[in-house]
Amino acid sequence: MAMKQTGSRIRICRESLGLTQEELARRLGYRSKSTVNKVEMGINDVSLTKIQSYAKALHVSPSYLMGWTDEHARTYQGLTEDEIFDAFLNAEKLDRDYILHILHLKTPDKRSKKPEA
Repeated sequence: MAMKQTGSRIRICRESLGLTQEELARRLGYRSKSTVNKVEMGINDVSLTKIQSYAKALHVSPSYLMGWTDEHARTYQGLTEDEIFDAFLNAEKLDRDYILHILHLKTPDKRSKKPEA
């Protein structure tokens, strides 16, 4: 995949997360947005090591950024959305209720309490 297309995918993912170039640059350890801007414009190439950093910061797979797949699977700590959802569904009811409470999707059940961590 050409540099410009990889840069375009990076820009689209960054914007979908509501991040500015400055915010993404900070996540990647850059001092300014200049490098991110040049990558998004297709001026600078990105090493495979840096692709992994971009993918982690943008919660997508490196394969997607490189154009090896068109699947825009978001990841979190190496898990795809489907894997996270499956883990949620397979969790015990008390754990699911606690997660939903944290996400403000459910009022906690007064009969059971999640132990303090």
